[in-house]
Amino acid sequence: MGVTIKDVAEKAGVAPSTVSRVLSSHPSISDKTKAKVRRAMTEMGYVPNLHARRLAGRKTNTIGIVMPNDAGSSFENLFFPEILKAVSTYASKKGEGLYITTSQTEEEKLAEIKKMVENRMVDGVIILYSQKEDRLRSYLEKVKFPYTVVGSPAPFPKASFVNNDNEKAGYEAASYLCSLGHRRIAFIGGREDYEVTADHEKGYKAALYKAGLPVDQELALKNAGRKNGGRTAVQSLLNMKEQPTAVIAADDMMALEIIHFLQEQNVDVPDQISIISFNNVLIASLASPPLTTVDIDIAELGRQAVRAICFEMENTSGPSFQKIVGHKIITRKSCAVREAGRNSERL
Repeated sequence: MGVTIKDVAEKAGVAPSTVSRVLSSHPSISDKTKAKVRRAMTEMGYVPNLHARRLAGRKTNTIGIVMPNDAGSSFENLFFPEILKAVSTYASKKGEGLYITTSQTEEEKLAEIKKMVENRMVDGVIILYSQKEDRLRSYLEKVKFPYTVVGSPAPFPKASFVNNDNEKAGYEAASYLCSLGHRRIAFIGGREDYEVTADHEKGYKAALYKAGLPVDQELALKNAGRKNGGRTAVQSLLNMKEQPTAVIAADDMMALEIIHFLQEQNVDVPDQISIISFNNVLIASLASPPLTTVDIDIAELGRQAVRAICFEMENTSGPSFQKIVGHKIITRKSCAVREAGRNSERL
């Protein structure tokens, strides 16, 4: 049996009711007593069941939203403004407000979430990304606080999530380029610590294998999800003796960066290099040329994320809310047929 409030009270030399008041940040408890109780909690390894405490207390009608590190630069990726718009719209219909994190580092983000949760500032949390070895999700699992993630649930397969089948999306993007006759296809992934990058790459490699094409590791680049990352990655591809004829980009914003750089180098898109990406944000259709992309239905991801967190906040037992949202390729003008010995034909 785990450590209880009564155990902590006995070690700290206070009443169990005092420990409860410390947990709820009651103003009647002195700083000295708070410090003594919290020290006893740490020494004994006490973990409060914050979900049970939330149900016993008043609701805040507020959902915490966790952005990736450096929230400011995240807004430059139009996926985040679009999904936030969808989350805000559907949360409002449910009578819920939003509290958005603005942390710049992992440490700051974890501290902000602990404050948000332990001070009962929110009733649940939506994490807008899925990151490997995420201390934040480990903390939420430990304290049993309601949350859902937009992305893969790994390494917590029973956790609540809303996601696309990103491996399948990567497979279909690469298969589409293969169907156009491309044989040297590059993959420029985003952050290496993001699950979506790994899933896209798995699908990409599976499609090449299915088409009987070799998987050239020099054509599979990752960790390009930083500013100018796509530009740097495609420069290395252009320096190859045998350049790729097509590129799969991590997202639309990276694809637009790549197209702009290629145009600066007098490389025609799609006649010399075809480009396909993921997300289908609004600006993809306004690009020159208009961008072929995998539409992941961002609005539906946002709507389902709100459904998921509302379900988690209302249900303390049983299976978690898990949902896969469909995707489809939107064909525009950034990909062209590639035939051996002949120039590309613009689609």
